[in-house]
Amino acid sequence: MERVIELVRELFVRDLKTSPLETAIFLTVVFGFFLLLVAANVVKRKKEQHEYLKLLQQKWDHFCKKFGLEAEEIEFAERLSRFLRFPEKKYLLLWDYSLLHQAAEKMAEQEQVNSTLLKSIEKKCALSPSKQPSWERDIPEGLQRRKSPRKKVNIPVSLVDREDRNTHGNARIMDISTGGCRTSNPGGLFKAGDDLVLSFRYGKKDYRLVPGEVVRTSAKTKVLHIAFGHLPSKKERN
Repeated sequence: MERVIELVRELFVRDLKTSPLETAIFLTVVFGFFLLLVAANVVKRKKEQHEYLKLLQQKWDHFCKKFGLEAEEIEFAERLSRFLRFPEKKYLLLWDYSLLHQAAEKMAEQEQVNSTLLKSIEKKCALSPSKQPSWERDIPEGLQRRKSPRKKVNIPVSLVDREDRNTHGNARIMDISTGGCRTSNPGGLFKAGDDLVLSFRYGKKDYRLVPGEVVRTSAKTKVLHIAFGHLPSKKERN
């Protein structure tokens, strides 16, 4: 991009006696170079997205095999994944009891849920109800999603990678709402797409093992933008 700016600057300082043909050639070279940069960036992003989706599919296949799911159970779980915020992360259904049943509840609003298959998946994946309080139900007043700006805070939070429990960091929450929060990224440990569990104290209440996903990073990966949960909001569903 800096090279493009230099070329454009050169265009405006050229001798006014430059012929129209030379100017046209120069402009073609400049904008051609710019288009090449844009195209290369698009190709790079598509390649990264392809590799990312391929990795997620490999995770799904791995866990289906690990837990010994039958074809009928896999098909049912895949239909459940349609009710996740990011259906491509369907492997999370095999990890999280609450997420599995929340997706089933959303499915029940549109079609009948096969309780036999649901129980079978739950049993094979060794899922059980969490003993922790519902963070969605107990979230403090004044943090309504989309109805008020995020509340600025400066409180410590523990971030743990759902896949690799050994990967964790002690960060600080900068602002928070019922929909998510913005935190520091200790040591640049986490990146967009990572699934985390957060534990922190807000007011007089402890919030433990809150599910979240890194939607994006900013400030050169020093800041994480995290969305709570893995189910879309009502507005997103509509």
